[in-house]
Amino acid sequence: MNNRLACIVIALLCLSTLSHAQGLDMERQLHNRQSTKKTHEDTDADRHGTLDAWYLTPRTGDSMPAEIDTIRLNSFHRSYVEGLSTIGAYRGTQAGPYLSMDYFDRPVDFWDEFFFTKPYGHLINTGEKIRFFDSKVPYSYLKYLTSGTGDNQEQNFSALLTSNLGPNINVGLQVDLDHAEGIYNWTAAKNTTYRVFASYTKNRYEIMASVGNSNVMNQENGGITDMRYVTNPDDFQEGRRNLLPKDIPTKYQNMWNRIIYGEGRLHHRYRLGYYQELDEDGNVLEKEVKKTRIPEHKEPDTAPADTVPLSELPPEAALPDSLLTSNPTDSIANDNSPMLRRRTAAKSTRKKEDAEEDEAAEPRRRFVPVTSIFHDFSYQKGERYFVSQDPNLLKEYPNPILPRVEGQRYYPYDYFSTLTISNTIGVELMEGFHKWAKMGIAAFVAFDYERYRQPLISREDAERQKLDYEELAADEHTTYVGGRVSSDSFKHLKYYVWGQLGLEGNQIGEIDVNGYVQTDFKLFGKEVTLRGEGAFLNTIPAPILRRFKATLHEWDYSPNPIQTIRLGGTLDLPFTGTNVRANVEMVQDPIRVTATGIPEQKAANIRVVGVGLRQHLEWKALNLDADVLWQTSSDHEVVPLPMLAVYGNLYAKVMVAQVMTLQLGVDAKWNTRYHAPYYEPTTQLFRPQDEVEIGGEAPLLTVYANAHLKRARFFAKYYNVGALVFKPANFTMPYYPSYPPMLQLGVVVDLRN
Repeated sequence: MNNRLACIVIALLCLSTLSHAQGLDMERQLHNRQSTKKTHEDTDADRHGTLDAWYLTPRTGDSMPAEIDTIRLNSFHRSYVEGLSTIGAYRGTQAGPYLSMDYFDRPVDFWDEFFFTKPYGHLINTGEKIRFFDSKVPYSYLKYLTSGTGDNQEQNFSALLTSNLGPNINVGLQVDLDHAEGIYNWTAAKNTTYRVFASYTKNRYEIMASVGNSNVMNQENGGITDMRYVTNPDDFQEGRRNLLPKDIPTKYQNMWNRIIYGEGRLHHRYRLGYYQELDEDGNVLEKEVKKTRIPEHKEPDTAPADTVPLSELPPEAALPDSLLTSNPTDSIANDNSPMLRRRTAAKSTRKKEDAEEDEAAEPRRRFVPVTSIFHDFSYQKGERYFVSQDPNLLKEYPNPILPRVEGQRYYPYDYFSTLTISNTIGVELMEGFHKWAKMGIAAFVAFDYERYRQPLISREDAERQKLDYEELAADEHTTYVGGRVSSDSFKHLKYYVWGQLGLEGNQIGEIDVNGYVQTDFKLFGKEVTLRGEGAFLNTIPAPILRRFKATLHEWDYSPNPIQTIRLGGTLDLPFTGTNVRANVEMVQDPIRVTATGIPEQKAANIRVVGVGLRQHLEWKALNLDADVLWQTSSDHEVVPLPMLAVYGNLYAKVMVAQVMTLQLGVDAKWNTRYHAPYYEPTTQLFRPQDEVEIGGEAPLLTVYANAHLKRARFFAKYYNVGALVFKPANFTMPYYPSYPPMLQLGVVVDLRN
């Protein structure tokens, strides 16, 4: 009874607030790291200035700062799928499908050319995850996670290795490996993701290249047959002492989904500009130095009686004393005339001194770019396989679209592929090349080619049965024009606006405009940051949304363009540990997922509003990180969302022997009841349902110990410990339970050598 009361008290404390998301958590800890004056703090201060990371924006290739995980706290949370968002829906494995239920964590362009990758966005390297580095010393990041044993073990390994080959060249390798045997039947998952990258940056020319591939394979079970196997296991004991997760029957078996996605990008540019001369203090020298004119000396017609004519003097006596010395204060000696210095340097030591003086007096130069010409090439290829040997699937779908070929091993056997090649050329007028050039302006023209292929019968089956090979095919192209305006020249203001317009081709009329504005100001004498973001899209649905034909699903229609407006703002008060965010999105004619799991356009206008508060409180060694999220949707059939989501992290942080940071605590997740979406394995989409509500019960509790020593972070946590005390309710979506109570271990090594 006492243990249960203690758990309830801890849960209430945690549920009053919610932990920082990964991005803010890093920002806050980095701010504390930069402001602390304590020498015993376990930080990475010795690395500052030796490691930079950035990612490239689409088309224009603008460099944006990227996060590097060197934070000593909360590794136990960031390393797992639960750390991706305040609230999410997933099927219980790290390498499985995932959907953030914080609506504004989702990309604004969710329905792109290959939406099958969206459930695996946390595994695939794309967009902001394609980072480049400038490492003055070799940098290595290694992470290993493990949980479970034997036939339910799950392991995750990540590695990032990068190093500079000289001052201008950087190369690197990134690898992510995930292998899960599956806690429940037919939930095994594998992921192999790799990327190689390189960059060369100099004043006039730079080039950055990255190429990578992801191969994700999931066993699919459609969820367990009855959620009471988890919530009320006593109803199914049947004389057995314990009901193990592998004893729970599932809806399907012998069914797989496989996603292969590759992406490559090359961006290079050449800058035109001029050099500025700098003095020893780094100040710009004037282009022309005005010389004082010395009046000509006229000799008198007659010399004094005691004066000897210059022509009769020896050569040394014909020069003034100031030219026979290297007096730095003399105006003529500072003229840097090599002829005068050679004449006055009679000894080797004098030559060395004068050479050093010449080198010190020679001004330094700084390149000032005025304009640049750039070219950007990108390549994306996606493939999706869906295969099954389960007869129960055909009972669920008694009227298949494509007939079974005699002798076909897998039925269904569906394959879909897409290829996108983009070429962009542009020119940019650089920001800051003149005192009045307070913003940078870029313009570009781009050509995109897209290819879609969907065989209706495999080539092997067609050849074996001597049937005609059939496939759905589409080849499209679009020419875009666009530009970018940005500024970082003002002390307290920066802005960035990027946009493009489909000028010709299949996506003609498509519009994509997005940007942000940020200002820093003082409030009660403390720094405050206010940031606003916005996006407007007029999207022409891709061919995959217009026509699709597979064994179990088919659609063929002409959707209207989708108009989307998203606006948001963030107020960050570091001195109080407070962050407030608010977002709103309006969508005209959205794409929704039907109850059968296929995409369909709905003629409606929907609105989604979200408001969140993050707060950090600290008293001596006790800390509380908090995040509360409120959101609402005007159409819960199109966008089902929980109204309130809470996640809290209560912990004590202490220093051990002045060298190790030890974090001991408990975190909790909770949300209001709502009709969470169901993951449909046949289309890999999260479809709405109105039968089961998720949430509103006991929180998901985890106790942990997280330590940081030098370059190593290691943790141990007991996940879902609340299920040992409260009624188990570890579901994030219907019929797909998350991990049962179990021990999870991890180590992160962050090296510079």
